[in-house]
Amino acid sequence: MPTIEEASRCPKCDQQGKEHSSHPSSKGSKVIVFHCQNDLCPWLATGWAVQVKADGTIPEYKRGPKQFEALTVYDKLGAQRVLDELKGENE
Repeated sequence: MPTIEEASRCPKCDQQGKEHSSHPSSKGSKVIVFHCQNDLCPWLATGWAVQVKADGTIPEYKRGPKQFEALTVYDKLGAQRVLDELKGENE
């Protein structure tokens, strides 16, 4: 499990981030938002969130496929209608 020191480092440049805000979450945990302070980093002033559990541990970050509910036929038709309208506005 990562430490707060490791989790507070920018994901892009690995420099120490600055705590921007902290928000309570469920079951005694909290979410801390850090911002990159490195002027040369593409993530300058960009935030990332770190979850801290009630016992002080930080869960391991797991990157995997995002799982969303499958779109229904009506969802797809509605989305296509919006895209067609936007395309018409741009022309």
